[in-house]
Amino acid sequence: GAAHEFVFAALPESVEYYVEAGGVRSKTYTLTVKDLPAVKRLRVTYQFPSWLALPAAVEDPGGDLRAVAGTVAELAIEFDRPLERGVIVLEDGRRIDLAGSGTRFTARVPVEKDGAYHVAALEQNQAVRLSEDYFIEAKEDKEPVIRIARPGRDAKVSPVEEVTVEVEAEDEYGLNELNLV
Repeated sequence: GAAHEFVFAALPESVEYYVEAGGVRSKTYTLTVKDLPAVKRLRVTYQFPSWLALPAAVEDPGGDLRAVAGTVAELAIEFDRPLERGVIVLEDGRRIDLAGSGTRFTARVPVEKDGAYHVAALEQNQAVRLSEDYFIEAKEDKEPVIRIARPGRDAKVSPVEEVTVEVEAEDEYGLNELNLV
């Protein structure tokens, strides 16, 4: 049982082949060459979690996904030629089917944890890569930063004196409300 292999490199068209050894010949097989589409344009629309109260945001051109965890990234993918079936392949092996036909497809990718994804065609249920890797960054929503700006220290005032209190607050995704108690 010696094993042999031959690499077909850069086949421009389909080819038939057979194997012959010691006067015994295999049946004839066909390698069918298929010119797969390429990603022409990728647009990302972020649907943020409702608790953020933020409108949808669009990245065009898009690719890498960077958003707060819980966001859903809606991908709109345009190919340079028609695609029969396609998927988004996540780093952990999960697949998300592409919806659409012809050269325009969409997919909804949940931003749950850091990772990566790529676009692939489905050929005989095998994922064939059509794009480079795109990164997914799931940002955590940090607590807001609040500080009393004025007065910046303890102050001695009379009971009838007015004291102005200035409070500064910032949050990466905005604040709905700030109360001084």
